[in-house]
Amino acid sequence: MDLIVDGIIYLNQKFGGISRIYTETLPRLCDLEPELTITLLAYPKVSPERLPQHKRITLRSIPDVYRHIRPYRFWRPYYSQLSKLATRALLGRSKGKIWCSTYYTSPIAWAGPQVFVAYDFVYEKYRQEYWQNELSGADKVIQNKAAAISKADLVICISEATRQDLMELYHVPDHKAVVVHLAHKSSFTLLDEAVDLQKDKFLLYVGNRIRYKRFDILLRAYANWPSRFKIGLVCVGGGEWTDPEKQELSRYGLDNHVTLLPQVDDQHLCRLYNQASAFIYPSQYEGFGIPLLEAMACGCPIIASRIPSSVEVAESVPFFFTPGNIDELLVALDQAMSEGRSTPRTTEGLALARHFSWENTARGFLQALRALE
Repeated sequence: MDLIVDGIIYLNQKFGGISRIYTETLPRLCDLEPELTITLLAYPKVSPERLPQHKRITLRSIPDVYRHIRPYRFWRPYYSQLSKLATRALLGRSKGKIWCSTYYTSPIAWAGPQVFVAYDFVYEKYRQEYWQNELSGADKVIQNKAAAISKADLVICISEATRQDLMELYHVPDHKAVVVHLAHKSSFTLLDEAVDLQKDKFLLYVGNRIRYKRFDILLRAYANWPSRFKIGLVCVGGGEWTDPEKQELSRYGLDNHVTLLPQVDDQHLCRLYNQASAFIYPSQYEGFGIPLLEAMACGCPIIASRIPSSVEVAESVPFFFTPGNIDELLVALDQAMSEGRSTPRTTEGLALARHFSWENTARGFLQALRALE
């Protein structure tokens, strides 16, 4: 089996859930299938150290047409097509080879099967609501996604919720869409003793804070929660505070109650999950939800908006609230604080998290790829 993987996600995303999928699964695919060879297309400015490594993963550098074809102002409209043509020439004969893009790119005149991974459909579902000032960017993503899906022989969906969205929005036949769940790193685990990185009690928020993540709802609820004076809020990832966020924190009087850790390693994050009074996941929409698995694996209570993917992943473990409902979120906060960390709910979460592994994800991917041969 010859698999061609366009590693464009490593160009677009330095850190994140999507790139992690391929970093974790591609080497495992090679271990599972001795006859598999992977050609990973690497883009200029992407360090090879960031890419998946295995003796049967061959890196091929995408030709840098931007550098060699000038002047830029004249060739700009043609660069994308020229890059595709150069890549196609680099790969040679495509019959019998499987194309897999990490983020919805389609090759020119490809004779072999094409498989794409669907992560979420947030642009399609919330285009006007959250991207009204950036419609051209959202429309470009939707256009590329639609083109890739229309050519797909198979679409791998990271959750049943994503699969349902795919079928509803793109009318993909049932037999062309399969579900393969993601996983969390095994380093996220319940610790015997958590080192005091945070001495005081705190709630934990992890990830970026844009639009549909509804961090704004969490902030408003926390500002109205009487226990905020006793229990802080620690936010991990997502970059530095934006100016509007700083203004909101100041307006709510939360400057001394909310701590931002823009970037932490997995070991540090594991300890935070192990120490937190609760992990809060207020998103309006998600394709899967790896942080839910990380929190459960660390025995951390979860407060989450009731959306299809979170129910699919975490089942009955979280304290759920209706997305965007501040009153319900406040009730969930009080319930979580009342129950504490060592409960039947967190024990259920520990058991549930064990069912998810990157080995199982790789097996699911391999089964899907074999169906295309």
